[in-house]
Amino acid sequence: MKNFALSLMTMLMLSCNFSDKKQEESLPRKDTLKVNTSVEHPQEITEENKIVLEVIEDWRNYMEGCSCYFGTTKENFKSQKWVYLDNYDDTAYIKIDGKVEKLPVVEDNKKFTYKKFENEAYEITLKTEQTNQIDEVWDFEGILIVKTKDGSITKQAINGACGC
Repeated sequence: MKNFALSLMTMLMLSCNFSDKKQEESLPRKDTLKVNTSVEHPQEITEENKIVLEVIEDWRNYMEGCSCYFGTTKENFKSQKWVYLDNYDDTAYIKIDGKVEKLPVVEDNKKFTYKKFENEAYEITLKTEQTNQIDEVWDFEGILIVKTKDGSITKQAINGACGC
């Protein structure tokens, strides 16, 4: 009976190991951005449409509990250089010209793939695609579109995660 249980555990562990390797092979290369076909690719920021997203250093003042955090690259995300935060529900934060902007939600598909926020100065749209999930954390890649009330638009590729 012990041999049977040992054999069964070995087979299960080996099958998990093989599926992980297949999954890793099917993941996109780290230097590519995979997004939904409905997501537009980011364009270069021109001088006339320049909105610079800044890193929110004091992010702990805005987030606690379940939330979403995004950086402009995977490296920035991992080193907590986040340019976009949201509380998983109804409020997002970005930093522009040294000021952290709080934006309430106006649209949300509740699938973490599309959210739109707006305040008196800015409108932001977050379009993402899930790339991975481990426990209660979902990894995403996508586009953050920032519009000012005067019509300037910036599109920024982003990498991040949502979780508790």
